[in-house]
Amino acid sequence: MAAFQSAILLLGIALGVGLSYAPNSGSDRVLKSATWWGSVGSDRQAEMGSMLFLSPAASLIMGVTLAFMMLGGVYWLSRMGWAWFSEIEALLDQALVPSLRRCRIWQLLMLAILAGVGEELLFRWAIQGWLEYFGRWAIVDVYYSQNTSRDFLNWLAYGFAATVTAILFGLCHAVTRAYWVLAAGMGLIFSLVVVAGGGLVAAIVAHGLYDFLAFMWLCQRLEEKHGDGAENEFMVG
Repeated sequence: MAAFQSAILLLGIALGVGLSYAPNSGSDRVLKSATWWGSVGSDRQAEMGSMLFLSPAASLIMGVTLAFMMLGGVYWLSRMGWAWFSEIEALLDQALVPSLRRCRIWQLLMLAILAGVGEELLFRWAIQGWLEYFGRWAIVDVYYSQNTSRDFLNWLAYGFAATVTAILFGLCHAVTRAYWVLAAGMGLIFSLVVVAGGGLVAAIVAHGLYDFLAFMWLCQRLEEKHGDGAENEFMVG
């Protein structure tokens, strides 16, 4: 699992660095709003016009808050007793949790960091960044008219990029149809966080922290489900 996430990380870096050379517009929001990639200050605000950008500290807070909100939402779904969510839980208990329970906490943390950084660089930075660039070319530059607000068309391009990226993100997690929908919804949240001012900092923090908390919760939930008779494989040291 760690090897796979490491490969995703390297692919995200390679595509992000390689593809980001071409876009060269102040309206390429995803590619130019990576607050962790450079400083956020007056020069960047001037370059991006009136678009909102949060400071790295505010982006960090946004990411942490979002992670806990998402975990709370998933916990609520688990309490509803819906069959489609129970199917997801059973699949995770069989395919994922046994491997997670053999990990120490620091290993779960490292796995979550790899997933958060790697998948966000691949999907939100490289893929969404270039879909945004393509969307701006197709929607703004080709179909722009004096009767339509250019800002509206820019945001339409951002929405197009976020939606398509979320769908692709969901497809890469599509172990069941319901899980695809759930993952796509989370991907859309991560995509919107980037263009809403949090940049990649908020998306990476939210994704990585959510994964870590979810790993811990899944392991603990399975132990409680099986009771004292379950093999205690979960390492805490």
